[in-house]
Amino acid sequence: KYMKNTIRISEQKSQKEVQITRLTMYGHAKIIEAISEQQETYYLFFFKNSFLTGKKADKIKRRSYIAKAQKEGITFSAPHPIIEQLLQPYSTFTFSPFNQLLQKSKKQYTFQEIALFFMYFDNFIKKEKLQKLTQTLFYDHRRNGQLKNAYRIINIFLHFNPKNNWANDIASNLQFQTHRKQYSNNNTLLNTDPLYAEIKYFENRNITTYYQSLISLYTTEERFLEIAALQIDNVIQHPSDETYQFLNEQLHKLYNSHERVTILDSMYKHIPDFMPLQLDLLNEYLHDKRYVDAINLLSKHNFKHLDVNKVKIKQLFDQNLIDFNQINIERLNHILFTLFADDPKTLNKLVHQCAKQLLLHHEPSYLFNWLKPIKELSHSLPVIRKIEKMIAICDDPEQQAQLGELYCEFDQVNKAIECYKWEMELRPEDEKPVHALTNLYSSLGMKDEANTYQQILLTMRKSS
Repeated sequence: KYMKNTIRISEQKSQKEVQITRLTMYGHAKIIEAISEQQETYYLFFFKNSFLTGKKADKIKRRSYIAKAQKEGITFSAPHPIIEQLLQPYSTFTFSPFNQLLQKSKKQYTFQEIALFFMYFDNFIKKEKLQKLTQTLFYDHRRNGQLKNAYRIINIFLHFNPKNNWANDIASNLQFQTHRKQYSNNNTLLNTDPLYAEIKYFENRNITTYYQSLISLYTTEERFLEIAALQIDNVIQHPSDETYQFLNEQLHKLYNSHERVTILDSMYKHIPDFMPLQLDLLNEYLHDKRYVDAINLLSKHNFKHLDVNKVKIKQLFDQNLIDFNQINIERLNHILFTLFADDPKTLNKLVHQCAKQLLLHHEPSYLFNWLKPIKELSHSLPVIRKIEKMIAICDDPEQQAQLGELYCEFDQVNKAIECYKWEMELRPEDEKPVHALTNLYSSLGMKDEANTYQQILLTMRKSS
C-alpha cells in the first residue's frame, strides 16, 4: 500500500483535489501545506490531531504563526507515514469560516484552547480582532470568578504577543499575583497549566529535560504520532547510537517495511553521514527489492557496508536484478573489483555491461581510469583487452573499421556508424564498411538510410 499524496478539500460548496507538499508540527499545531492544479497554496490547521479548518494563502506574513512554525517546528515532506496517519480518519476537509469555527469550538474545546488555536490564523485575521476574541474569552472567565482559567488565557496570548499593552497590564494586576508565581517553577508547570507547559516544552525541546518532559506528556496522552515525530526530529538534530536505537525500536513497532523505508529515506536527506542509518536504510532497500537504491547508496559511501551484505549484493548482479541504466556506474568499479575478484567470468560480463553504459556519455579514454582498480586485479579479462585496443586505435584513421567493430560489441551503434563512414571515405572501393552501415541503419529501424547504403553496395558490385 503506497501513501497517498492528494486530499479533497471543500470550500464554499466547491470541492477540489490538492497535492500535499509538507506537514509542519509546532506545539499542539499541525499545519498541512497543499497546492492545487492552479498553483494556489492552501493551509489546513489541526489542533493536536483534530482538523479545525483550512484557508487559501496568497502569501505568508513574515511574523505569522505559520512562518514561525515552518522556521522552528518539525517539518515532514510528503509523502510520509506521519502525514498519512494524521489524515487517515478524514475523507474530505471542509473549510469552515472562522466565525462558524468559533461557534462550533465552544461546544468542543476550553476557552484557553480556543484562544490558543485562533493564534494559528494570524496570517488571515487582523491582530486587533484576535485581541478582541481573547478579551471576550478572558472576561467571560473573570466575570465568573474563574481567575486561574482567566490567567491561563492571558498567559497564552502574552506568549505570542509579549509586547501587547493590554495583556501586560492585566497580567501584572495584583489579583493574578499568586497565579503568576506558579508559572516560574518549571517542575510544577505541567500541573499549573498543561496546555502552556506543552508549548514551552516543545519550543525548548533541544534541551534534554524539556524533551523528556514532552515525551512523557505525549506518552501519558497516548499521542504516538507526536512521539514518533519528536524522536525522528531528535535523531536528526542529535544523531547518536542511543537516540537512533530507541527510535528504530519504535519504528518497528509502529510501521511496516515500506513506511519505515520512507521515514529512513527522509532522515537520510538530513544526516547522510550517520552510519547506523546508512546500514538500516541499505537493509530496508534490499528487503523492499529497491536494488538500484541499494547499489547507489553503497556507491555514495564508498561501499563501507559491503562486507555485511556481500553475498546478497553479489546475487543481485549474478541474477541480473540490477538495471544498469539507473545506477551510478561511474562509482561501480570498486564494488565489482571487491565482489568478483575470484570470479573472472562474471566480472568480465559485468565490466562489459558497465562499459556499454559509460560509452554513452564518455569517450573510451574515460574507461582507462575507470578500469584501473579492476586492472590491478586482472589484466587478462577479454573485455579489458578489447577496451585497451579501443583506446589505442581511437584516433588512428587507418583502423576505423576495427574501431567500428569494437563499438558494435559495446552497442555503440552511432559511434560505429561514424567509424564506418570514415572508413568508406578512406577506402571507397571496399564493400565491408558499406555492408556494415546497411546493417547498422537497419538495426536502428532507419529504413531510408539502410536502403541508400544497400543501393551503393549494389552499384559497387555492378561496377566491379
